[in-house]
Amino acid sequence: MTAPGYTPGVMRRRSDLTILLATGGAALAAALVVAALLLVTTGRNAETPSEDQPIVLGRAENVRERLEEGGPDYIANPTGGDGFWLALEDGEIVVLAITLPDRPDCTVDWRGRDDTFVDCDGEPVDTRQLARYRAEVSDEEDREGALLVDLQELLPPPIDAG
Repeated sequence: MTAPGYTPGVMRRRSDLTILLATGGAALAAALVVAALLLVTTGRNAETPSEDQPIVLGRAENVRERLEEGGPDYIANPTGGDGFWLALEDGEIVVLAITLPDRPDCTVDWRGRDDTFVDCDGEPVDTRQLARYRAEVSDEEDREGALLVDLQELLPPPIDAG
C-alpha cells in the first residue's frame, strides 16, 4: 500500500519545493496587498460615527421619499447600540426605539402586509406609544438638509402605551 500522493519511481526534486514555496509566498503577499487596499478604501476616518455626536442619516427629503414609498426602515445603530425605526408620523420623520417603554425585552417589528407595527405578541402598536430619538434637519452650511439623529437622547412616547 502506498501513501496518498506518492508515485512509485518519481523522485521529488528540491526545485519543486522551491517553486511551491515561491508561489505560496506570492499568493500570500497578494492577499495582504488586497486586504490593505480594502482597509484604506473603506476607511477609518474622522467621519466614523461616535456616540456623543448626532449621526447623519442622509438628506431628509430623500429619507421622507423612501419612507413614503416603502414604509418604515429599520436602521442598525452605527455606534453599536440598539437599532431603531425610521417612520413617518403625521407626515413628519420620527426615529423610534425598537422596544416598548414598559417592556424592554419586547422588540417592535413592522408588518408590511398589515401596514402596522406589532409588538412581540403580534399586537398592533401605534408609533405614538414608542419612545423616540431627537431628530432634526440641519441648517448648517456643510450639512444643510441632512437628517441628524441624537442617539443619546431618548424621548418618552407622546401617548401612554396603556
